[in-house]
Amino acid sequence: MWSKKKIAMWGGAGLALLFAACLALGPLVRSRAAKVAAQHGMTIEIERVWPALGGVRLKNVRFRATACAGTDSDCDPGWLSGELGSVDVRFGFGLGVRAVRVHGGQVSLAGALEDISRHLRDLTKSSTDGADEKDSDRSGPELLAEGVHLRWAGATADEAVDIEGARVERARDDKGGTRGLVAAQTLRANKGPMRGTGRDLSARFSREGRVTLWSEARLGGLEIEVPLGAAAPPTAAISSAGAEPASRGYLEKAAELRDRATHVAIWVAEHFTPDAPIEVNGLTVVLTHGDQKLNIGPGGLHVRHRTDAIELDFAPGQSDPHSNDPSRLSLHATIPTTPGEIAVDVQGGPMTLASLGVHEEDFGLIDVGRAKLEARGNIKLSADARRLLFDGDGRASSLSVVHKALAEEPVRGLDLAWRAAGVAELDGSLLRIDEGKIELGAIRLEAFGAVENDKDFVRIDGRANVPISDCQKMFDSLPNALVPKLTGMTMAGSFALRTGFTLDTRHPDDVKIDWDLKNHCRITSAPPEIDVARFARPFRHTVYGEHGDKVEIVSGPGTPDWVPLRVISPFLEAAVTTTEDGGFRFHGGFDKTAIKNSIRDNLRAGKFLRGASTIT
Repeated sequence: MWSKKKIAMWGGAGLALLFAACLALGPLVRSRAAKVAAQHGMTIEIERVWPALGGVRLKNVRFRATACAGTDSDCDPGWLSGELGSVDVRFGFGLGVRAVRVHGGQVSLAGALEDISRHLRDLTKSSTDGADEKDSDRSGPELLAEGVHLRWAGATADEAVDIEGARVERARDDKGGTRGLVAAQTLRANKGPMRGTGRDLSARFSREGRVTLWSEARLGGLEIEVPLGAAAPPTAAISSAGAEPASRGYLEKAAELRDRATHVAIWVAEHFTPDAPIEVNGLTVVLTHGDQKLNIGPGGLHVRHRTDAIELDFAPGQSDPHSNDPSRLSLHATIPTTPGEIAVDVQGGPMTLASLGVHEEDFGLIDVGRAKLEARGNIKLSADARRLLFDGDGRASSLSVVHKALAEEPVRGLDLAWRAAGVAELDGSLLRIDEGKIELGAIRLEAFGAVENDKDFVRIDGRANVPISDCQKMFDSLPNALVPKLTGMTMAGSFALRTGFTLDTRHPDDVKIDWDLKNHCRITSAPPEIDVARFARPFRHTVYGEHGDKVEIVSGPGTPDWVPLRVISPFLEAAVTTTEDGGFRFHGGFDKTAIKNSIRDNLRAGKFLRGASTIT
């Protein structure tokens, strides 16, 4: 029989042994962790160690990784660092690590993505130190990490990623491989002036041997901000020696876009299982220019992938990118996995701007719930990323805009249609419009031609036509805000215009400019504010003062400063027309010869030397 004294004695001894084991456990675990970390070029500090069922619990684990390429002088210090709040480690037979559970903490990565990828590959090359082969495969122990905050700072100050609420799961499957999940609550990223914010990421993967395949990738929402920078002109300034070479900016950006898009297509084709869903349930694209914004979306984005290409479908304002709604406006892009043509197609409409996601006053647009847009066409980037081909048409109806450069008041009810087809060499050497049409109500303009920009010359050959149209219908096509003083005016007759322009800087004397204007418009009635009868007596009108302020003055017959035409000396008229426009009475408004001679002389001088002033 055990006496109470013996029980107390052995109990005390047991507690003493347990206490001694706990005291020895901390140094043992820290020593083992430091040894394994050192083998991978890392340092580790563990604040507290507690025994747990089948393993240990670590509190406040701080770590840092340093990567060296051969010598200590060629090291990348601190590319990986962080602190984990709580880490539960469960051991298998032979003390191999079977499972790791991480709760809370933050992880920081720094450096170029290529370098980080290389460091991570080096870090995981060796198998788990001391692991029993029966308890641990090459993919490592089971893992659950949740509530982790991940930060990446790129090689430059304008590259960064911030992930909150990250979760990573990895477990063995029945076939001896592993399966897992990567998830996050929010993601924020920026590269240069571009910004992106995502939410509710979920991606599943499986691994067999050394091959990892993703079976699903979804985002609950994504907003991308894209700045519209000041674009370089398609051709450089004309000088006496010809044209300076165009900026290579477009060419470099196009090549960079092609390379990145192709890289993504290759990666998706290689790392996703066939028919794996890749979707963004709510994608919003925000185009910015200064303090102006244009919102497009949210809408569904779906990615299909094949061995030879990936296809992207984006339907702004639509929850389902596969909707059969005939008015649905959608964008379809095809990106090959081998060098080839990248194509983007737009189809659909009419849809209101509001349903596309455009906000009131975006880029000065108003009444977006009434304005409608339809478009059809395609843009293709050649395989060498040097040429852009475009072909498409569209219409914007009931369009309203506020912009001081257009008018003091909102411009409402615009009905604008367009058609364009041609090619642009992205090095600036050629811009060709094979077919171009713009319609503003009954006002129609047709144009075609080409601008060729060589190192030593610029050649321009273009034509533009306004087909014969009814004057009143053309006038009625202008919003009242653009011609506020002419509202109510009526006209009769017809209008037509044909123009042509040919220029080669190598032969400035051969400049050709011509037009055939048939203006038979005549005013049948005018608003009282501009009727000629108003000017037969004193009238008020607004002028600008010397400081740019508006001043209202009284003028007309009988006012102190009024001088009738009949008492003005004919020599004054002769002086004005002789010095400014000698053919004023004969050329019908514009002097073709003077305009041609001005272009020729400016080309010869390599600068703006003279205009083609007409009193008109």
